[in-house]
Amino acid sequence: SVITDAGNAYGVVKTGFGARNLYGANAYSGMLFYDHTGTLRQFQGYNNSTGEYRINNISPSASINFMTGSNSRFKVVTNGNIGLSSGTLSPSVRLANYGNGQDEVTFISRRHGGTISTPTATGAGLNLFRLEGAGHNGTVFTSERGYLQIISTEAWTPTANGKEVNFGTTANGTPSNVESMTITNSRNLGIGTSTT
Repeated sequence: SVITDAGNAYGVVKTGFGARNLYGANAYSGMLFYDHTGTLRQFQGYNNSTGEYRINNISPSASINFMTGSNSRFKVVTNGNIGLSSGTLSPSVRLANYGNGQDEVTFISRRHGGTISTPTATGAGLNLFRLEGAGHNGTVFTSERGYLQIISTEAWTPTANGKEVNFGTTANGTPSNVESMTITNSRNLGIGTSTT
């Protein structure tokens, strides 16, 4: 590969270094990191063919830690578990979040029309939040077989934000989920039916 000054190489006003891969479409260009014994431990770089940017820590006790100051904000440990705001803790499940205040343990999903730079009002009948569970049936991975979702029940305005909560399940011996419980915007409860 060739390493050059990014500004000189590409005619742009930027500082730093640029790496250009000259060894074929499937090759990676990037940086290699070795430990004190000279053993390769980490690679990061870009693949010409797939467009993938890869960060690969191959140390036996590998982890990847995104930090601000001395605080961990997003940490991936050796077995693939992920910790959010995890400090020095190692997450014991696939996704773990740690916090000592309500704002640190709150996840918000916001649905809008338009784009994020020019959002428009949320419409009626839209998923505001959806959590799904699925599996493998011995042949293929399935689509969702159970869900929890929050649905808008009207077009939103500054004074009207109607919504309902739905729960879906799949009966034994069947391959499709059905809406099994609904809490409507008027606080009615339907069990075994989507009509309340």
